[in-house]
Amino acid sequence: GEDAYVFLRSYDEFGNPRRYRSAFDMDAHTATMQGVDKVHVRNLNNGAYHVVFVPTVVGAYSLNLFLSLQPGATVPILVTHGPFYAKATTVSPASSTTVAGEGLGVSIVAHDVYNNLYDSPGLQFRVLTSGREFVEALSEPTENSTSYTASLMITLAGDYQVTVLYGGEPVGREESFAVRAVHAGVSSAHSAVFGAGTVSALADAPATFHVAARDRFGNALAEAPTVTSDPPLAFEVHLPATAGASATVTYTASELRSYAVTVAFGEEDVSTHAVNVYPAAAPVLTGAVLSDSLGSVLVRFDRPTNRGGLGASSDCARVLVLAQALGVGPSCNFVSSTVLEVSLGLNATILPRGSTTEAGVIRLRGDSIAVEAGNSYNATGSAFLDPPEILDREPDALDPRVSVTAPASVGACQEAVLDASATGNAGGRAVVYTFAVVATRGPSRGAVLEALVAALPSRTADPTFVIGRDALDRGVTYTFLVSATNFLGKSSSARVTVHKSRLQIPTLTVAGPVTRSVRRESDAVLEGSVGLGGGYTYSSSQDRCVESPEYQGVGAVDFQWTTEVQGVQGGLVLHPELDWSTPAVAPYAASQAGPVLRIPSGKLLTGKRYTFILTATPKADAALKVSAAVEVTAALSAISVAVRGGSRVTSVAAAATFEAAAVDPSTSTQANGLPRAFVYTWSVEPLSPGSTVSTEVQTAVGSVPSEANEYGKFMTVPGGGLRPGSYRVQVVVDKAPAAPGRVAMTASVTLNVTDQPVTPLHIVAANPSTLDGLQQGFDPSKRFKLRCSPADNNITATTTTWEVLEVSTGTDQSWWSTGSDGTVLAVAAATMVPGRRYTFTCKDASGPGAAQVSVDVRRQPTGGQVSIASEGRPDTFRVAASDFVGSVPGGALHYEFRYMLDASRVELPLRERGASPAAVVTFPAGRITAVVYIQDADTKPSGPADSPAGVRRELAPVTSALPAAQSDSGAGGRRLFQTD
Repeated sequence: GEDAYVFLRSYDEFGNPRRYRSAFDMDAHTATMQGVDKVHVRNLNNGAYHVVFVPTVVGAYSLNLFLSLQPGATVPILVTHGPFYAKATTVSPASSTTVAGEGLGVSIVAHDVYNNLYDSPGLQFRVLTSGREFVEALSEPTENSTSYTASLMITLAGDYQVTVLYGGEPVGREESFAVRAVHAGVSSAHSAVFGAGTVSALADAPATFHVAARDRFGNALAEAPTVTSDPPLAFEVHLPATAGASATVTYTASELRSYAVTVAFGEEDVSTHAVNVYPAAAPVLTGAVLSDSLGSVLVRFDRPTNRGGLGASSDCARVLVLAQALGVGPSCNFVSSTVLEVSLGLNATILPRGSTTEAGVIRLRGDSIAVEAGNSYNATGSAFLDPPEILDREPDALDPRVSVTAPASVGACQEAVLDASATGNAGGRAVVYTFAVVATRGPSRGAVLEALVAALPSRTADPTFVIGRDALDRGVTYTFLVSATNFLGKSSSARVTVHKSRLQIPTLTVAGPVTRSVRRESDAVLEGSVGLGGGYTYSSSQDRCVESPEYQGVGAVDFQWTTEVQGVQGGLVLHPELDWSTPAVAPYAASQAGPVLRIPSGKLLTGKRYTFILTATPKADAALKVSAAVEVTAALSAISVAVRGGSRVTSVAAAATFEAAAVDPSTSTQANGLPRAFVYTWSVEPLSPGSTVSTEVQTAVGSVPSEANEYGKFMTVPGGGLRPGSYRVQVVVDKAPAAPGRVAMTASVTLNVTDQPVTPLHIVAANPSTLDGLQQGFDPSKRFKLRCSPADNNITATTTTWEVLEVSTGTDQSWWSTGSDGTVLAVAAATMVPGRRYTFTCKDASGPGAAQVSVDVRRQPTGGQVSIASEGRPDTFRVAASDFVGSVPGGALHYEFRYMLDASRVELPLRERGASPAAVVTFPAGRITAVVYIQDADTKPSGPADSPAGVRRELAPVTSALPAAQSDSGAGGRRLFQTD
């Protein structure tokens, strides 16, 4: 790159320098140099010349000189590099990616400005980075004097720009180049495991910890660890998208124990730590609310619970701190895993917030209610009782539904009874009633009205008020207002009009509600009663009613029942094939002309609305005819299903046959009059580990119903098709027409299969309906017998033993008896506790054979109160029951009245069971203890050896005495045991 020249002078042949005086006589000197364009001869004007040339490429050259185009001398020329030029120097990194901590090699080749290698030693370069980490390195010469190397030790992963400087000037055509440093492998010594989940966790609650993966230089790595534990747990590892973020490990443990948790990357363990699992937080009592029915309290929790371990028990003392305000004998039952229903007991007084007195409190026991898995602390605490939730939507929904009845007309010497005992929304509690007269029509005398107003009670718990024979002016119509206030402080009222006749008018009533639903499978009984005077007559001279022993009462009365079916009047319309004239129906037909109408079971048509009208016509005066009506609808009953014979034990090789016992109380039929068929679906599923169901068994279970198996009623498990173990055998039964309780009704038993020889046993009942009807609950007032015998009729009888357990407590029961050979077990009436389940197990005394059935004892009506009050005569009393709630909310009730005389505990009947909750009774002389049995309406009547069905309420004794002027058989008085 620098100008260079060669001095040139010419000589003649004698060695004399040549010199020319002008350009015209000078020698024509020329020169060439291969590879160099810029070569020229410069005349020095003194006979000498400079041959000038400018090379730019390093190398060895020949300068050829010519004189007058004739070759002259040849001069060798050596050209070396020019000055160092940073921009022409090349920089070459070993790679654009390097592993942090391993070093990145950078090669530098020096050049001059013409890109010739610069081979003069002694250069030194600075190599430095910009990015997460500043690193500087100095170059080192190599064996090749033109080349240099430098090593950058980057330890932090990331993206960098690398610059090479010479004397502060960037080297290379580009001022910098990009390099990415990636992390080295995971180092257990530099990685970290941290977070609360490495030490402890709460049962069934997600726990987390974090794993920071780093290499030996501390670089965060996007690596997912492998997490294991002993005992095994399921771990979820989440690696965020953000580079360098820690991995999050989540797990859930249920067992209260210690786990050894190991975190590893590949074959290298990072850490092993012990995690202790502690009980989960206790369920939180979120509130207690009075149910919309007012008969129970709903206690709610914030998460599913273990139901307090109640099982089949309903003992509130196991889950609550009992308070007197809950009443006598409250029952508790979890209706779901988060809701405990507390059915209030007799004489409950608990009140919700917003009442006039202090709100009641529900307090939990601190040792029973945990989370569903049982691995939490037990719930504690208390909650004030909140009012029913329906009040938020319908403020008037729980106002008392006042229903007051009274005769439209009463005779001149008849008492008028204002009866509000059918008032609803009382929740089984006492209601405060107020009676008032608000209007009169007719010639009412002021003194009589004032006396009546004074006599009417303003606040009373008695829902009835008897208006005396002389308390009303005859010929006057009175309008009474009856107000009721329930325990919530809510009130409502109803009016009723009573006309006081100047004549003696019979009264006619039909016991029970005016609108009712009956089951088709039961006889429907409508009870009418008529009365008159009660042994009194009006004395105009005394202006009052006086006793009249000669008065014969209402006398002979003609009764007649008529019927309207959905508004169309006519005779009683029953099943199309039923005729009143047939012998089977004759007793029912005869009842149409009496006060008590009996309608045959299964003969009222569903979907029809019947109005039964009773007319009573005194034969002495047809003008005094009176009538009363009741509306009746018939409903289909639920079918009940059981697997006859109960659970059992069989051997592997033996076949086992199961029979479905399905009962339809409604006896529904098809349009052609034929009975509808039950539809059976069987299944067998294993219950114990290792139990399997073979293809042969599956085929037998799913076989098409045929005449051979009575269209699915029977199902046989073939021998050899089941391995030893426990199995559930279930049947699902349907029957048209579809209705609640008639679709997908199930029953199941357990089949235990053993490889030992077995005498197969089964349990049957003396009365088959005892076992076939278990789905509807067993009436505790009934007695029954169970017989245990070989399931195979070809096997002779074997000696058996019995075991009876109450499921909720697991305790043995001892109130049963067996025959001499142990095959028959007898259970006396009124020995099993309502609402409980009992298991009866029969065992072969000489082998592993066994059978088992479970009995659910039906619940009984709750709440309510009973009363007895004098009816104005020393031997006549009114016995009444009110405010009872059936075992099915809203269900109809029946009442049976009895009494005990003096010291005897023998109960004598007063009135057959019926819908009327009250009876006016004339007792014999002596100390009388009245007893009332309250039953669900669909309870079957008691048999000769049964106890009376229902809840028994015994009243305080009263003393009955005959009137002074009347003997037991006096002609003018009410007959002994005469009732409403």
